[in-house]
Amino acid sequence: MVLAGRCLCGVNAIVVDGPISGISLCHCSMCRRASGAGSLGHVLALAEDVRWTEKGPHRHVQLASGYGRPFCGECGSPLPETVHNGAYCRIPVGLLEDHADLHVTEHIFVGSAACWMPDQAPRYDGDGPARTDLPPKQ
Repeated sequence: MVLAGRCLCGVNAIVVDGPISGISLCHCSMCRRASGAGSLGHVLALAEDVRWTEKGPHRHVQLASGYGRPFCGECGSPLPETVHNGAYCRIPVGLLEDHADLHVTEHIFVGSAACWMPDQAPRYDGDGPARTDLPPKQ
């Protein structure tokens, strides 16, 4: 499987030419904060199968806890990183262009999941209806 991916602004882009894992959704509080969402999804690929086709500015945050995350220095999108002594590349799944054969295979750190996950809220293909759950402005 050959997959392409890029950050929001496009200055960082990759091609994955090889097998990838299923999607792992991490619900730990650090990944939630890093992604701004209820979880951060990623896939794994062999590091040798991942090639940068565009490499713009990279930034990296490293916390005292050991948690770190690379991100685009222009738009802030999370970026791929090598893990397991450089053998694998962890790729944020939101960067990938082609999702046809991808599916979630696991949820990890669910003990840290936000109290509102999972939810039973309605799903919309677009933006959804006008908001009616906020009080009118005084």
